[in-house]
Amino acid sequence: MNKRIRKCLREEDQIDKKIAELMSQKADLEVARGQEEEKEIIRIIRGMKLEKHDLADLLDGLKSGEISLLKSEDFLDEDDGSSNAPNEKNVGAYEHAPESEADYGSQANE
Repeated sequence: MNKRIRKCLREEDQIDKKIAELMSQKADLEVARGQEEEKEIIRIIRGMKLEKHDLADLLDGLKSGEISLLKSEDFLDEDDGSSNAPNEKNVGAYEHAPESEADYGSQANE
């Protein structure tokens, strides 16, 4: 077999090994990230200092979709950068969380 072909085959094998190692490292990092995210969620919930029943109500509301969380970017108007943070006029604008992102704007106008 041609020397160049053998060299290419060896390099391909080396690259395949590196890819397998990197994929394994990536999978390990994804697991570690997930664990850290779960720890952070627990720290945040515990930091809220809720009573047992209030905590249960909060978790049930989040699980059922009756309570939804907004990202800080959701409070900024894309056109002029002004704040759309909840205030007396728009707090409670939703009776229930929107079913999808498409419903997000339509419920606020109801």
